[in-house]
Amino acid sequence: MILSYLLSLVIALIVGIAMATNKRIDSIVNPLIDILQSIPILGFFPAAIFIFINLFPGRLGVELASILLISTSMVWNMIYGVYSAIKSIDPSVIEMLKTYRVGALTKLVLIYIPATRKAIATNSAISWAGGWFFITAAEVISLGSSEYRLKGLGSYIVEASVRGDQLSLYMGLAVLIAIILASYILIWNNAISIKGEVYSVSQPSIGILYRFFTRKAGSFRNKLLDAAVMTDHIITSLGMSTKVLYIPYMIIFAAGASIVIMFLLYGSFEVIAEIYGKLGMLARHIVVSMPIAAYDLLLSLSRVLAVLALGVAIGVSTAYLYITYRRSTYILIFIGEVLSSLPATLWWPILAGAIRSGFSPTIVSLIILFQGSFWYIFFNIIFYGIPSFRRSLLEVSEIYGIKGRLYIEKIFIPSLFPSIAAGLISASGGAWNATIVAEYIDLGDLKIDLGGIGSLISRSAEEGDALSLLVYITCMAATVVAFNKLIWNKILFQKLGKRYYEVGD
Repeated sequence: MILSYLLSLVIALIVGIAMATNKRIDSIVNPLIDILQSIPILGFFPAAIFIFINLFPGRLGVELASILLISTSMVWNMIYGVYSAIKSIDPSVIEMLKTYRVGALTKLVLIYIPATRKAIATNSAISWAGGWFFITAAEVISLGSSEYRLKGLGSYIVEASVRGDQLSLYMGLAVLIAIILASYILIWNNAISIKGEVYSVSQPSIGILYRFFTRKAGSFRNKLLDAAVMTDHIITSLGMSTKVLYIPYMIIFAAGASIVIMFLLYGSFEVIAEIYGKLGMLARHIVVSMPIAAYDLLLSLSRVLAVLALGVAIGVSTAYLYITYRRSTYILIFIGEVLSSLPATLWWPILAGAIRSGFSPTIVSLIILFQGSFWYIFFNIIFYGIPSFRRSLLEVSEIYGIKGRLYIEKIFIPSLFPSIAAGLISASGGAWNATIVAEYIDLGDLKIDLGGIGSLISRSAEEGDALSLLVYITCMAATVVAFNKLIWNKILFQKLGKRYYEVGD
């Protein structure tokens, strides 16, 4: 988890800053990220097995594959957090840097990285929860007959569930909750302290460990700034352009490309023969699978929309409670931090007894979908929406006696709308990804298949049917991207945004 987070943080800073400061990179990378974040974690299994496990035999390859898989559930919202933070820097600051000819590295360490601190802090808490949510899938990597297990809490919980060992299952769950509580109290809640004009957000925390890391990070940043200033000064004194700084990136890119090419050449004849032999099968798969996929996509879509609507209603209600009865809702937010981190597959074994007694598995499925999506809405509203309330709007509502329904429609919802919109986009992707564990589960004596695109993907992975897996994942990714472009961007931001953003901002 820690290595995956650090990898995600480095990628988020590099990609987010590059996208925000270079329009060409933004135009190329932004659509690519839009596609990648719509691919569920199972969609990365073939790449993880093919690249890491085959290239690095033994435990090292499986560990690297697991780190990559966990990162796919952490990195995307962190990238967009960094991107948004850089985009919101006052243009006058950028102009001043140009006027004084501040070097590229100095600009990076002095302005860009500090500007992302709050965005990284809040998105890190969400990403940390996302990593735990898929930890069981990342520690037990299986595709058909190929299965790789790592020692870890996720695999321990899975094995206890398969054995039907309830005591071990609940002990593993207790340890997991203890780790989650400690991580939030010692680290994340210290980092999340947001002050607004009217309302502020803070959570119970113990600052000893956080202050230690903050001092170390501050000392490292000072040394890094000195090195950046010195490097920029050397580059300038030698009469070189700051474009020389792109040379290390080109070397890294060339090295990475060389590794990929070498890997593709490894066994290339077998790979080419296999692809050539299966092209016809792939075409037939598409023809046969598309009608099935279309029906199951609609089934999953209805579930996704239902949990998103419920998530917005509960998120907005919680925000209203927070503002009205602030102290009483601190505990609700803290419980939310813990619940958001519980692995998705835990709910099936926990409620297996109830399901055998007649409890509806559809309800359990919706709970898992809700778990995979709601917290993006919840944390965006709490961390961004509540502190964004403007004192002037609240003063106007008090002067004119705006209360009840009118207050909610004209003041409260418009003030929260930007955070609701941002949360909905991430929540939509989270809900679609959660379908792979919400719509199909095999607990040995209890196999549940509720249909839907997530069920098709899970069953294809279990059977080792790579062609079907490719078709179904492509259908899901295309649906999510189309949904984002046609629904969220067109309706949420353009139509509703015209109504709400002026008030909210």
